[in-house]
Parts: sequence; C-alpha cells; structure tokens
Amino acid sequence: MMCFLLLYILLVIHFLQSVQPPVLPNLQKVALVSFPVVDTKWGCNDCWETGFLDDISGLEPSRNTDSIGKLFAGFFSFFSKTFDWANHAVCIRLNEPGAAIDKFSLSCPTSQECWYIEDPFDLKHNLGGKCTHLGRARILDEMQQASGRLAEQQCSLEQVCPSAKPERFFLKCRVTRGVPLSELIGVFDGFEVEVVHYPEQNRPGKPLPVFLEFASAAARRRAHTRNEAHVGGCQLQLLSSSKFALAEAKLEGTKYTPYTVSAGRA
Repeated sequence: MMCFLLLYILLVIHFLQSVQPPVLPNLQKVALVSFPVVDTKWGCNDCWETGFLDDISGLEPSRNTDSIGKLFAGFFSFFSKTFDWANHAVCIRLNEPGAAIDKFSLSCPTSQECWYIEDPFDLKHNLGGKCTHLGRARILDEMQQASGRLAEQQCSLEQVCPSAKPERFFLKCRVTRGVPLSELIGVFDGFEVEVVHYPEQNRPGKPLPVFLEFASAAARRRAHTRNEAHVGGCQLQLLSSSKFALAEAKLEGTKYTPYTVSAGRA
C-alpha cells in the first residue's frame, strides 16, 4: 500500500513541477550539498545522489495563481490527455516546466507499453514497471472520467472522487505448488482470512499468486504482519492487492478455486 501511495505522491509532485509557472520547485536541482549513498540492492555498488534542498525558507513563493480547483482538474487532464506515457517518464529528479524526460535514457530498461515512474533516490527502481495493461487502462479511464466530470458546471468533489470504500480486501503471495493449502491456511490461523483463492495449476519454476480475502482493511493489516513467515520451506512475501488483480489473473488463464476458511472448500 505504501508503494501505491508513493506512486501517487510522485505524480502530484511531477504535475506541480510541470505547470507554468511551477507550483513546486525541483528541490534536487537546487540542492546546496551533495549526499551520495552507496547501494548494493541491485547486486552491484550503485551510488545515488540523494541530496535535496531541505531548508526552503529562502525560496521565493510560487508565482502560480491557479486555484486549487483548477490545479485539481489539471492533474487529471495532464496525465490522461497530455502526458506521453509511451515515451516520457515521471521523474521529479529532472523535471521542470516544459521538460519531457525521455524514459529510454534512464537507468531502468523499459518499453513503450510500460509506464516509467522513477524513484528519485533509487534510479533503478521504476515504481510503475509492474502495472499491468489492464491496470494502466483502468487508471487512465478513471482519470479521464474525473477530468470530464470536473469540466461540468455543477460537479461536486464527491462525484469526481466518490468516497465509496472497497467491500472486500485482499493480500496476495506466491507459494510453490508443493505447499499444502492446509499449511498455508494454518499460518493465518486467527487472522480472519475468510477465503483463499488457490490456483488450480502452476507453471514449472514460476509459482502463481494465491489471493487471501478479508472482510475489512483492519483484518488485512493484521494478516500482513505474517509477511516473511515460512510455510513448507517457502517464505511468504505478502502484498496488498485487490479484486481487480484477482480478476486479471483469471483473465490471463489461471483457474482459481475459492476455499472458505471457516468451512473448508467453497
């Protein structure tokens, strides 16, 4: 969930850097002190520049006079209609008004179909790289709808960003086919898992995701504390997910059997 939050924060910053005059300056470009950090996460000694201007008291106020409402509408229009996702990257490290960052010039290999949202302090981490085709289409469709509603005369914020919350909550993880379902369920004993969506087949060497379904966000948060638990020689890596991810996995050809935890197989 934190990764999704960071992704949207970067989209907002990139947009507010892009408008003319900019609402936000590029604090990395105006940094007064260099702060290199050596990172070995990617299997080699990378050195990232993480310096930025943290004392903004001396900066001139933005000359942008657009209202919050106009900027709000502009955000949805910018990313759904103006921004060239096929060729450009969301990159707050290099961005400024009028800039277009070529995503193929950055550190992470990519393609025209893949979105590129650069982590400003880990340049080999593309936060948008794992977003699926259907996920990208769904995000753009929602942004286009929001942009259209905001163009209407009598449109309320509730109509643009409905407050409805998801009815069901999901975690997903990958386990090898040899891990018994009963052992997987046992790891979450007492954590209010209601349904386990278990794949009927697994490709050799590439386990398919298992989806755990909960009735509340609180139950999902508690179950997430079992991240990195071991089951059948497999260490769990739990990720927040959604009904859309489960639907996409099914569309890709994977058959899932739902098991109701309290009563055995559904």
